[in-house]
Amino acid sequence: MPRYITIQEVRDSDPDGQGYPDWTDAEISEMIDRHEGFIDFHTGQFFNKQALTLKVDGQGGRILHLGIPIIELRKLQINDSGQDEDITNDVIVYDGRTFPQDDRRNPKVALTAGKRSIFAGRTDPRRIFLRGYRNQLLEGDFGFVEADDSTPLRIKRAVLRLVVREIEAGGLNPDPEPPGYIVKEVTDGHSITYGTQGGGDVAETASLTGDADIDQTIADYRVPVKIGITRVAQDYEY
Repeated sequence: MPRYITIQEVRDSDPDGQGYPDWTDAEISEMIDRHEGFIDFHTGQFFNKQALTLKVDGQGGRILHLGIPIIELRKLQINDSGQDEDITNDVIVYDGRTFPQDDRRNPKVALTAGKRSIFAGRTDPRRIFLRGYRNQLLEGDFGFVEADDSTPLRIKRAVLRLVVREIEAGGLNPDPEPPGYIVKEVTDGHSITYGTQGGGDVAETASLTGDADIDQTIADYRVPVKIGITRVAQDYEY
């Protein structure tokens, strides 16, 4: 699968124009992998195009909310039926990636009311994603990418800055000293307030990475928090 940045992009960013000659391709490649993983972990997203088969929980309605953006949906089987839905006619796929129809922060699949017949009347079965565990199968391409399938520029820049910062620091510190116990954490701004090692008064406030631009990028691309609600009543068409 494509990376967010390339080894050459890292070498081209050397302010001395030397391409970081003291670092091998293998070492830079390992840094890229690690920092891409860091971004993925803290955003809950991935930022390249991946062909996946997903089995997700049914939510008891016509709409199935997903945690990752849809690039292209090729197959949908609902309620463990083993039968492919007609994606062209009977399914609405929220896969927009450009303004004003950008669905990447609210990806979902919706079932239409289904075909009706004057002979069948209102006896057609309900077309909903029945509640259950991993009873809905989706197959296609997924990922938080731009309209041309490229990684968002801000994500590329964040990974590049993390890699370059590690290079300029002479490599990753394998055993950083822990700052102390956490007193307060503000998730939106990624601000963490630490206490002293001895358990005294608050000693310092630190961001997630120490770089405000990277922290803001992670906050902006983080997957939305899901909130569960109690379903009181819902009307369905038959």
